[in-house]
Amino acid sequence: MLDKRQTIIISIGFICLLVSLVPATKAWEDWRLSERGKSAPNQLRMSDLADQGPGDNIHVKLVDFQFGKDYVVQRINGQWAGVYVPIYPRGTITDGKQRPPTPKVIIKTGGLKSQQDVDSFENCSTLTGVVTNSIDGGNFDRSEFKKKYPDLKPSAVWVVDVGRSFPTKGTFQMHLGISGALALIAVVSVVVCLVLPSTNDPLKGGSGPGAEQVIAKRN
Repeated sequence: MLDKRQTIIISIGFICLLVSLVPATKAWEDWRLSERGKSAPNQLRMSDLADQGPGDNIHVKLVDFQFGKDYVVQRINGQWAGVYVPIYPRGTITDGKQRPPTPKVIIKTGGLKSQQDVDSFENCSTLTGVVTNSIDGGNFDRSEFKKKYPDLKPSAVWVVDVGRSFPTKGTFQMHLGISGALALIAVVSVVVCLVLPSTNDPLKGGSGPGAEQVIAKRN
């Protein structure tokens, strides 16, 4: 049975192990993305990305596009956490009453917190970001977009995260190092618990009430 000290140590180790999964996931994402792109963005027309994909560089700078109006807001505790905006080749939508076609490219951003932010964002003439399909498989709000575009296939949509910097070797090593250090702390905590005598075990030199009773009986 674990005593109070051992419980605290093992709890710290367990927490460190859980927390280590966050930088480990970041490191995995960094590796996946860095293998598919370059530090310098490749300038692409919106129509080229929609029809041909990003090619051998998922770090892109988009030009010649227009925004759709049916954007989706992801909320956490009522606050704006992310916004997904469909974009189209310039000239696709010429009439405000025209029903927009099913999008082939969706912009993801976490920097917009209000309708005013969205209005300002839609004045952008270029967008630089990372195509993240290789790590999230088009993981945007499918249910909301399916309501607006019933024939939408998430796997056929390119998602460009304009809030994500292209990962470098340094960021990959940093995330991997943090994850490794936290995992090491978790392992050390288990080892310490195994070798540390329990104060609840009188046969291992404990000093609790049970130990006193054994000593009294021996006398």
